Amino acid sequence: MGSDLRLQAWREWSGIALEKPRLGHGLGRSLLRGEGERGVSRDLRQREPHYLSHGHNLFLDVAVQLGVLGLAIYLALLGALLREYWRLGGAGARGRLRLLGATGFSLFVAMIAKNSTDDLMGQAVVIAFWGYAGALLGRLEFNNRS
Repeated sequence: MGSDLRLQAWREWSGIALEKPRLGHGLGRSLLRGEGERGVSRDLRQREPHYLSHGHNLFLDVAVQLGVLGLAIYLALLGALLREYWRLGGAGARGRLRLLGATGFSLFVAMIAKNSTDDLMGQAVVIAFWGYAGALLGRLEFNNRS
């Protein structure tokens, strides 16, 4: 763990996020890259150039782009998704509904795990995640009503 550069990168990207804590620097991968080129130290830049493009953590990148307010909204959205999975497919559900609920929870956990050490929620991945999450939620809601 001592040789892992992620801790240093997270510290530096946290510093970038704290420069504009309320509303962030703005949205987009190109903006993240610009902030990284401006704010990442020369040492980190030379040791691992990939840390120039983003903070290698989904929540940190959301905080850099959208600030604490945007991060709170994003966390509320994820919380609402989990709440609906639990409401429709949680402990009180039976059979197929419980399986769909468990699938939704698994999708959520996999997304968090995958993006805790790198932000891979760009383009196709983010579309796939929200598409699958919505399809599962839609199926749970449909099955719950019938």
